[in-house]
Amino acid sequence: MLEIYNIMTSCDDGYAKYILPQIASISENLKKYRVNFYLFHSRIKPQNIELLKNYCENFQNIVFNEIFVHDFEQYKRLHPNQTGHWTYEMYYSLCCNKYLPETVDRILYIDAGDVYINGDIFDYYFCDFEDKYLIVTGARFRGNYELFSADDLSDDESLKGIMRGLFNSGSYMINIKKFRADNISIENYAQIAEIITQRLKNPPWFGDQSFLSVAFVGSIKYYMYPQIKNIWFMPYNFCLWFYDREKNPWYEPKIIHFAGVDFKPWQVKFSPNFKFNFEKDFSGVFAPCSLKKVQIKYYEKYWEYCSKTPVYEELNIPAIAYAKALENHYFPLCEKYNNLKKQK
Repeated sequence: MLEIYNIMTSCDDGYAKYILPQIASISENLKKYRVNFYLFHSRIKPQNIELLKNYCENFQNIVFNEIFVHDFEQYKRLHPNQTGHWTYEMYYSLCCNKYLPETVDRILYIDAGDVYINGDIFDYYFCDFEDKYLIVTGARFRGNYELFSADDLSDDESLKGIMRGLFNSGSYMINIKKFRADNISIENYAQIAEIITQRLKNPPWFGDQSFLSVAFVGSIKYYMYPQIKNIWFMPYNFCLWFYDREKNPWYEPKIIHFAGVDFKPWQVKFSPNFKFNFEKDFSGVFAPCSLKKVQIKYYEKYWEYCSKTPVYEELNIPAIAYAKALENHYFPLCEKYNNLKKQK
């Protein structure tokens, strides 16, 4: 009997087509399993839903499930004063237990578009929750790698740190069984928003990971903690900012997240002979972006998956044009500026 994986994401129409390469990566790396893929949405055009549905029918191991969130207006309560790229679709995972079928007792959440599967995720997906609400990749600890507790919520400075996110929410496991048993609903998070807004002036909201961190602090399982106490250990949410501090991971990244880089994977497609080395060519003066040579391989892998989708040409042409514009105009201009600065 095949093991079953439940995987979900949520987005509006702007990100819908970028889910296709994610699906290709899921099918390729989870061939031995059956995957129930759940897309939560309220504002995706019917033709794009049909595109995703038809694409999933090409794979024997993926079942596409559309979950239309009718009561999306209530999610606006969670970000009345937030600015930037936060949309209410990003909060659908907070109450996914209210929409998922009763047969689902755990689910892997991944951000729409900028996350892809890069290997077997069995150990992560079937990790014991130990009666915790979430399994996450740890990103924020107290001194000496101590975990935050619910008691820390009483201190304003600790609360601000927790709100920045005890973990990065690009990928995490949700204990649907526990969410359902405790009747987790939008009211849990709305109360948090109200209390924090009253307590803090200009609270540092970081979208879904702020609410999840505050709501479940003290009841979050950090994957492979305390065996490994290292914020750079993130095989199942491998954020590309890793290379800002370390040269190479000592483990095999299984879930790749384009966090900490200047370009989303679909925005740019560099040629194989891409010539700029940002660590060397632009070090110490003015770097046009934080991209590093070693990170390009993850873009290349993304485009391998994208090439297997019906939107490849649609995304490929502008991505190549953008890369050429950067290579031929913007980066040389930055290089010229650097040379002038060095001469002074």
